[in-house]
Amino acid sequence: MQRKSEARILQFLREHGESSIAELSRLTDLGKATASRAIQSLHARGLIEYTGHEHRTRSSGRPGRALRLRPDTGLYLGIEVGFGDITLVLADAAKQIIACSRHQFSSAPTRLPTFSYVTSVADQLLDQVGGDPARVRGVGIAVAAPVDPKTGKIKRISQDLDWAVAEPMRAFSTHFRAPVLINNDVNCSALAELFSGRLTTDQTGVLLRMGRGVGGAIIHRGELLHGYSARAGDYGHIPYDPRGPECRCGGKGCYERYLSISAIEKDLGDTIDRLRERADSGDQKVQEDIRKRGHVLGSLAAVVSRTVDPDVLIVGGEVVRLGESFICAANERLQVLNRQAAPIQHASSRAILQHGLFEDEPALGAIWALIRNEQMLEKARMK
Repeated sequence: MQRKSEARILQFLREHGESSIAELSRLTDLGKATASRAIQSLHARGLIEYTGHEHRTRSSGRPGRALRLRPDTGLYLGIEVGFGDITLVLADAAKQIIACSRHQFSSAPTRLPTFSYVTSVADQLLDQVGGDPARVRGVGIAVAAPVDPKTGKIKRISQDLDWAVAEPMRAFSTHFRAPVLINNDVNCSALAELFSGRLTTDQTGVLLRMGRGVGGAIIHRGELLHGYSARAGDYGHIPYDPRGPECRCGGKGCYERYLSISAIEKDLGDTIDRLRERADSGDQKVQEDIRKRGHVLGSLAAVVSRTVDPDVLIVGGEVVRLGESFICAANERLQVLNRQAAPIQHASSRAILQHGLFEDEPALGAIWALIRNEQMLEKARMK
């Protein structure tokens, strides 16, 4: 019973950060005496520490002494592997960001970087910050491709290179000598919003990510919904116009054919960033084109609101760089189609990184996936 109490307290602190004895007792359903004994044991073993300031979550009553996991008890490495770039984020056991780095590389538009490239840039980051690889408790990898969440295998082989066709989790785990979790980048973006963005664990949220493709993820009361075939939230392949252009999925007029980077840049004849610059400089035609694309996003948001009815509807991905007029037009259309819908908001998880922007950040979500699966990781480490 003592070990179970300690495990519950450790997991609460991993997920929520700082707390106090009174709050831990209340939110873990442990009695105050039981929680106190467990905290004394964990503190004596050097797993948790008092921060030196007070912790208060209620307006009344005396504040308690703030507790947290000792930051030096472990490291978590999150890696976003995309088509053309890699983002790495390193966090300590107390969820504090230690370092982050971004790497761009040239590749075919449907190719991921090789296994050796991913591991080399990760090793460089650990070396730069003096991070002992032995302290890495787990590695989370967010990849821009469909992933089986149970096995970590990537489903669409035509988009992948050497590490995606065999057993990637085993290969990465052998290299880092730590447990590894691999998930889709959109799912990881949603988890990042849950732990450091706009979502809370008592809400239902949907994140739409518009990049090279258009994907979605659904979180209900803190849990990511995968669905029967691990494709819950695959909104990009719902038809917007059944008579529209052919989509790579075999359908016609899917939302992806109007809201992905490739579709917008092809149809409007310029890059996302240049379109934003032209709109900001007063190009009325580009401004109108962006508004039209915003209306398409609003139509998709209406589908989401009518089927899931989320408390929070978040958008991320490179297409969001089209600017506020794009989001405003989307919300205008959404309100026409469903006045009761929650408004569309920017993703915000990246804002916690140094020089962060109000965008989504899959590498952060990969870390939070590790933290949520700490018990599974512990079993993997014991094998």
